[in-house]
Amino acid sequence: MSAKKENDPEQMIAAAGAVAALALLPVVFLATIAWKSPEFVSKHKRTWLRIGAATVTMMLGSFFLFVADVAPWRLDYLDHEYFLGITAGFLATYAMLAWGVGSGMVLLLAPFVLRPKKKDGDNVIRTADFNDAVEESPDAPLRIAQDLFTNSHSVPVAFNLKTDEVVMLDQVRRRYHVLALGGTGMGKSNLMMLLILHALYHEQPCIIIDPKGDESFISELRKLAARISPLCLRRLKIFRLSRPDQSPKYNPLRYGTASQIKDKLLEALNWSEQYYQSISSEFLSEFVSAAVHLGLELNLALVREVLAEEAKMKEIIGRLEEKGNHGDEVARKLGERLHSYIDRIKKSDLLGLAAQLSVLDSKDIGPLLSFERGQVDEIDLREVYNRNLVAYFQLDTLGNADTSRRLGRMVVEDVKSLIRYIYSTTQEENRKFVPLLIDEFGSFATKEFIETLKQARGARVSAHLFTQGLEDLDAVTHEFSRQATSNPATIVALRLNDNKTVEEICAAAGTTDTFEQSFQVEQGIMGDERRTGLGNMRKTKQMIIEHDVPKNLRVGEAVLIERSPSRVQPVRIFKASELIMS
Repeated sequence: MSAKKENDPEQMIAAAGAVAALALLPVVFLATIAWKSPEFVSKHKRTWLRIGAATVTMMLGSFFLFVADVAPWRLDYLDHEYFLGITAGFLATYAMLAWGVGSGMVLLLAPFVLRPKKKDGDNVIRTADFNDAVEESPDAPLRIAQDLFTNSHSVPVAFNLKTDEVVMLDQVRRRYHVLALGGTGMGKSNLMMLLILHALYHEQPCIIIDPKGDESFISELRKLAARISPLCLRRLKIFRLSRPDQSPKYNPLRYGTASQIKDKLLEALNWSEQYYQSISSEFLSEFVSAAVHLGLELNLALVREVLAEEAKMKEIIGRLEEKGNHGDEVARKLGERLHSYIDRIKKSDLLGLAAQLSVLDSKDIGPLLSFERGQVDEIDLREVYNRNLVAYFQLDTLGNADTSRRLGRMVVEDVKSLIRYIYSTTQEENRKFVPLLIDEFGSFATKEFIETLKQARGARVSAHLFTQGLEDLDAVTHEFSRQATSNPATIVALRLNDNKTVEEICAAAGTTDTFEQSFQVEQGIMGDERRTGLGNMRKTKQMIIEHDVPKNLRVGEAVLIERSPSRVQPVRIFKASELIMS
């Protein structure tokens, strides 16, 4: 044993010193990277601290074992100078080695580690994210989406092109409204089809305003609805302006206070002079108040009849006076005001009002909008809400643009009446979710519609606004266009061609932190340029959606922007026929 003690100390000192020095290597290596590339450290701060704590603990533990291993030997056996020398030598050698390896690793790997690159979870949307996308939906997300279609609170609309995850639009987010933008034929109609079919499948009340009147869309909708269930076709009511003989009827003036009904009429009219608008507004206010008090069934035909026939107006005034004579003070005052108004107004001042109403009460269209209640198949928005029906207003801007726009605005005003009805008759916890889909929204937009969006949220009426670009909304006002972009919680941006719309959408998605790295280069012997290994890096802001992305999307491809919490995804919208299997 004694001989072993005499021969072992030097070897054990060397071994213990080597272990301690090796423990120093990762510490120096990490310190080198931190010194050479502080941006890399700040980008991975939490991981860096964990690794640093582990290596320091390992180094201290090694030195503790080194001291514990040497201490039991007698001092007689130790050469202190030798002990210190060999330990210092090991430490210096391994420290230099660690520094060299660390520096080399930083120079060689930093360009690859720090360079922005496409990967799962990267939140910058680039054109490359769409380049490899296939035309058809992959089998895995498609099967998942077909199963998820049975979820009444969320509708599967697309799959993420980076992760293949199914993208859902849930009711909570949809209640804060959805804006879909894209050029003609880019996929807006397909998205609308998915939302309509989901409402039919889950027996949700739904209202659609479609100005185009595309017969192929209606045919496809009927076919897919029949695949779900024959009952779905019974719940689908389609108002067809271009085919009155095949359409249920609709009276937009049925519900509302006198002021609300007056507003419905005024919204459907166009005015070139303020004077005639004021005169018409005053007349409608007096007449509608009287008709509502008498309990008359208001429709466009009645308003036109009163304007055209003096005898009809006298009949209404006479009925008011009769009720007044029987103690109805309100009727008496209404009769006096209406009589006074008719006496002092020029009949010619109301010719413009009569002419504009004649557009909506023409020989072809009039019977669709004016009829006796209860005797025909009709669309009633309150009935749509209470019986969970789907009301589809198929207008015809190609064949009858002026009438379609006027009627579309009246339907929007009627939706306002429905919102007030929901507030007044239903407790908040019992209110139904009602998707409201408006295609070519710019055709029906008014400055006051933003306020309607705010009111609709509480009534659980979820507006889904479809338009080709913000230039369509600028026709109302620039401020309206700005609010229409900022108000919805979800934006679906398909292919866009308008520069202003592209800029607004990219700005709506926001920016993200990124690292910008530059390198010094030198001229090689063969005239080529190569990196010297030197350079710098700085933290910058980058647009989440690169500017060229919206202009290069293919049919069905889109960027989905969600707010609160913020998320931006490159997606391909499912085809309705893919989800509704025969």
